[in-house]
Amino acid sequence: MTSDRTHDEIRSLLAAAALQTLEGDDLAIVSEHVAGCDECGQILSEQSTVVTHLLQLLADEPFDRARSVAIRARLLARATAAPHASLRRVAERWAGWGVAASLTGFLLMHHGFHHPIAYGWIVAGSAIFVSVILAGVVLAQRIQLKTLRHHQEDAQHSSV
Repeated sequence: MTSDRTHDEIRSLLAAAALQTLEGDDLAIVSEHVAGCDECGQILSEQSTVVTHLLQLLADEPFDRARSVAIRARLLARATAAPHASLRRVAERWAGWGVAASLTGFLLMHHGFHHPIAYGWIVAGSAIFVSVILAGVVLAQRIQLKTLRHHQEDAQHSSV
């Protein structure tokens, strides 16, 4: 079976495969892709290990069907949205300050062009503009590092 789905589309289905909620063509496409893609195979293995550990921690009593469906839906929503949620929170938190700093830099550069004697304003505005961009890059890298450390800790805990 050949699929015209992209790697990212199939990767987004891995959480559902780990929770064993895929059926039919989706399950066959993911299984075929995982057989040939080491990266996705590793991700599916890690997610399946987490699901197994969660199942072992759950009580022996079965959940009410409606509760089970609700929990599964929340898990799937979190699994597919988790990488972007923390970046979204950081962006929302610092967006106002970034806009203010960018406008300040723009105004300083604008003032420097209208008053050619004060070229220091152009330099100051450019420096603020560049510092805002660098701050954004640093924040994005910190988020990626935190995510990688979290995945590494999870992998270490699952191997123990």
